Amino acid sequence: MKVNFFPRRLFRVFLSYLIIFIFPVASPAMAGENGYKVYESNKWMLRAMLLDVRTVKSNSNISTIGGDIKTPDKRTVGVDISYFLTPEVALEFQGGVFSRDYSISNSKIGSFKVGTIESNSVSLTLQYHFVTCCAFTPYLGVGANHAWTRKVKPASGIPEFQVQDVNSLILSAGIYYYLSENWSFNTSLRYLISPDYQFEGHGFSASVKMDTIITGVGVAYHF
Repeated sequence: MKVNFFPRRLFRVFLSYLIIFIFPVASPAMAGENGYKVYESNKWMLRAMLLDVRTVKSNSNISTIGGDIKTPDKRTVGVDISYFLTPEVALEFQGGVFSRDYSISNSKIGSFKVGTIESNSVSLTLQYHFVTCCAFTPYLGVGANHAWTRKVKPASGIPEFQVQDVNSLILSAGIYYYLSENWSFNTSLRYLISPDYQFEGHGFSASVKMDTIITGVGVAYHF
């Protein structure tokens, strides 16, 4: 299965974020007395979010039987912490365990479940915040993610297999809305660009490339 590298849905999401960015930056009213200069005293930020994880690009090559490897959309929770090097520049740290279900469709022997893969993941993202004096603060970021297999749970009838470690490029965007000097509401978008990685087992091998878009909403505490 092949999908355009930059699908229309992703383009619309990025365009929406761009419009939202322009409004608070361009509006003088946003820089009034209601703005919060929180970064001058708060260097750390702890954030909890509800996340929607979707595959936006998928390409697979399965030996012998052919077919497409798929994984369903997933909703989960996430926590990250950021340190502000300057009022505009921050480093975001994120890590944890993430599980994903895999299946094969349109193969020579039909469609079936492959199993569940639990992965450890750590990421580091460099962010630039465009507004530091206003209630609305948009940001853009770029970083890297490293994921390695923690546990593989093959589906019934599937032999044991291994999954290669993956290093992904992260492109991120988001907006903070400050409720007070210590609390803010946040929306975010993260696009993970991943290289091909391998599934290897007895009599089975597959090459998979999946890019992922992660959108989220949550709250953050600044200290």
